[in-house]
Amino acid sequence: PDDEVEVRALLTFHGDGAAGYVKRLNQDTKLDRVFKYFKRSHVHLLFAYKEDEHETDWDMVTAGISSNGREREITGVISLEDVLEEVIKDEIVDETDNYIDVNESTQVVGRKAHKRDMSQFMALFEH
Repeated sequence: PDDEVEVRALLTFHGDGAAGYVKRLNQDTKLDRVFKYFKRSHVHLLFAYKEDEHETDWDMVTAGISSNGREREITGVISLEDVLEEVIKDEIVDETDNYIDVNESTQVVGRKAHKRDMSQFMALFEH
């Protein structure tokens, strides 16, 4: 992204662990368990991490630290939309998507990739 915010900054700002907004889940967790965790945690984004060899696949977050005291390696982001797409076996294309499938670079038909002029929107806040 244009703002180039590091993941570590997000984790620090939003909080990590049981009390924070940022939740992590083992990258090898099965789909049904990911879905249940989304429902239970009331979030729609999760960080996927690489499992330490001594952890189980349902070893949830303890302040982002593995059982041996080392930080976990973040390997990706899982969205609730990702889970739903797997369940329905189809891509969900919303108003912000430029591609139907980013892995195949299939563009959304009839949608032009352009940046919006935000000056009119920002003028609403001028006093």
